Amino acid sequence: MEISKLGKYIEASNRSAVIFPEGTRSRTGHPKKFQPTGLKVLMKQAPSALIVPISINNSWKMLRYGKFPYGIGSHLYFDVHKPIENNGNSDDMLAQIEAVINSGVNSF
Repeated sequence: MEISKLGKYIEASNRSAVIFPEGTRSRTGHPKKFQPTGLKVLMKQAPSALIVPISINNSWKMLRYGKFPYGIGSHLYFDVHKPIENNGNSDDMLAQIEAVINSGVNSF
């Protein structure tokens, strides 16, 4: 599995990675349910990595009509939250991360 390889690389080389556990972009602005598998694998393979939740606002406006017409002029807003240390309890952490990200998503 490629995400497992990525996690091992992150741990060995002290690098960063980005994952979107929501999967595809919402077309309404309301966050979709997290798909936990990829994040769980990264947390297991890179236990020393900090998790930095980021809420992205208005990205749904970029593709709300598909790829044409593109959502030109849409302003994206990023809310970078406080880093979270991996405590090994992936289910509790995923619930916490999802709550933090969802709390930062607004409808502008």
